[in-house]
Amino acid sequence: MTAVAALAEPRRVPPESTRADREGHLWWYARQRQRVHDRRAAGDPPPWTDDPLLARHRFCEVHREDDRGTRWIRAWRAGHELLDGPDALYAYLAYRLLNSVDTSEECGIPFRDAPGLDAWHARLLGRRADGRVVGTRRHFTHGPDAAARTLGQVLRPGPLEAATTEGSALGAAAELLAIGGVGPFFALQTVADWLGDPLCPLPADSEVPIATGSHMALRLLLDGDWLDNAGGQHGAHRAWDDEGDLAAVRYLVGHQPMISGARLTPVDMEHTLCEWYKYARRAAGLSARLVRYP
Repeated sequence: MTAVAALAEPRRVPPESTRADREGHLWWYARQRQRVHDRRAAGDPPPWTDDPLLARHRFCEVHREDDRGTRWIRAWRAGHELLDGPDALYAYLAYRLLNSVDTSEECGIPFRDAPGLDAWHARLLGRRADGRVVGTRRHFTHGPDAAARTLGQVLRPGPLEAATTEGSALGAAAELLAIGGVGPFFALQTVADWLGDPLCPLPADSEVPIATGSHMALRLLLDGDWLDNAGGQHGAHRAWDDEGDLAAVRYLVGHQPMISGARLTPVDMEHTLCEWYKYARRAAGLSARLVRYP
């Protein structure tokens, strides 16, 4: 396959679009983003698409397990297979509070004890003192002090043990949300990592929390509303387990086309909705920087 030569115009959601139009745009985006993955994986030279936004900006993978960050934590977990469920969940939470492969490669993942947490905190502070980013600018992640405070709450048995014995991913997320400093985004990311853990008793296609970016995407998809980042219009404080959002994701999972020979799980769908919304906003000439949410 040859490299794509010319860049076309980005594909916009029509101003007077129907729900069918917007759903078609979502599936178009998912196919195009997956095509970028497939061409890159095949060793083709860039650009892997003729879409200027997909060529020039970073969008997460359609299948969450293909993301660099997820692949990194899966490899880390494979090298620490003796961890029990709660300790593995602690590691996932520590990783997602920063959400940075570069930081985690240098500073590691703390074990679940006070000396390990203190040493990790010191390494993070050292990285920041050198003028380097500790978290990631693409997500609203914790700094060293906030991350250490959050993890310090779960050194003893409690929410992590409860989360690993929950009968649903939504129940596990509810336990994580009881931890100070953990909001819907961190709960979603941590539970999604847990769903892929060898000790997790839950099926990989479990329903997951709907974070704010995906909630905003669903408002565009279902209602045609471009939610603003200002004035509280984004619904950042709505329930993360809103039944309307969950039902919409159930519908999309049940009515999706095949994307590169594989179907999207609820985790993948939640993941892709947020990325699609960022693409749609950029294509419409709006800011793709979403709201701050924990």
